[in-house]
Amino acid sequence: MNQFHLTQLLRRALLLSLAGACFNVYGQKEANVWHFGDRAGLDFNQCKPSPVAGSMASPNGCAVISHPKTGQLLFYSNARQVFNRNHRLMPHGDSL
Repeated sequence: MNQFHLTQLLRRALLLSLAGACFNVYGQKEANVWHFGDRAGLDFNQCKPSPVAGSMASPNGCAVISHPKTGQLLFYSNARQVFNRNHRLMPHGDSL
């Protein structure tokens, strides 16, 4: 096998690997709802991202947990407070 054929084979393998990785990434919906910043958020469950108003002010970092199959928001936190999907403080979700 000459250098040209080997290069073509490697390119095709890389292209197929990248295409497969894209399908795996988009097959799961647990990262479809983002909450960040000062009461801001985005919902990627529709074709077009839509803004979401939240209750959390997070100047540093935060975590959002969504249902893995439906992508629906379950709860989110800024490491000090935990809010439910209705943007209400959860029981015992304060002063963490």
